Amino acid sequence: MTALALLERLRPSLGHEMIAAHVDHGHRAGTELHRDDAATFAAWLGVGFVERRLALAPGADFESRARRARYTALVEMARAQGCTHVATAHTADDQAETLLLRLLRGAGPDALAGIRVRRDDLALPLVRPLLLTRRADLAAIAALLAVPYRDDPTNEDQGPSRNRLRHQVIPALEAAFPGATAGLARSAHAAALRADLWPRRCDLSLIVERDAATGELTVRAPCVAFAGGLGAAAGVLREAALRLGAPMPSQRAAASLHRIAAATAVTPSEGAAAGLRFVREGDTIRIVATRSGPPNAV
Repeated sequence: MTALALLERLRPSLGHEMIAAHVDHGHRAGTELHRDDAATFAAWLGVGFVERRLALAPGADFESRARRARYTALVEMARAQGCTHVATAHTADDQAETLLLRLLRGAGPDALAGIRVRRDDLALPLVRPLLLTRRADLAAIAALLAVPYRDDPTNEDQGPSRNRLRHQVIPALEAAFPGATAGLARSAHAAALRADLWPRRCDLSLIVERDAATGELTVRAPCVAFAGGLGAAAGVLREAALRLGAPMPSQRAAASLHRIAAATAVTPSEGAAAGLRFVREGDTIRIVATRSGPPNAV
């Protein structure tokens, strides 16, 4: 509900149109109250509303089956309405829970990327704009904006492993290590950004050169290497920093590099990060290790 309110407030600046979609899994009584609240709030915001009721049989692996059915329903409703993306309201708390669950199950490196900000394996892209936002911050925003909401009683059931983490483990972690939830979410986000680069590594040639006149080390990368978006830009920039012996760049630096690489104009443009300078030259990005300049320039 808070995500709906925030996305509505951003419409004048982002220019997007929006439909609110409600999925009822059909596995317990009383869910019509949630549906009515969502429909009423969407109408109050002037946002269209669509819904789908599922009929999932109880039994083994219910949560996974419900998740798959929910995303299928959301994509089908979105396509029927002519939408180009589906947005969900996953938070940093959801990300921390997912990362801990995967660690406890002995997941491999790729799985430690957790929930992705963007998912492209469905018929429409799925985006999660609140993935680095704490659940408590959303609750505060809900109170500030007078957003109505209902607590889902199934969240109090400590049978599912995710709920046990939520009610028992994460509060203990936060008590012992304040900020643990946000730290876990950032770790998963960093792992996701790096993982997004690996499928393209076979096609990516980072050429390391040394300027004979200045002694500067340079890494060159074709602009097509950044076609994967911000994740690809962050991966290339980190790889360049490793090869050039520079500090690890910030996400702001990666965003700046991505803007330069994605621009349609091929006129020279440049940006900087701690220990790095990157310059676009035609269809190539040149990343240079610097010895001077203010840290965290971007």
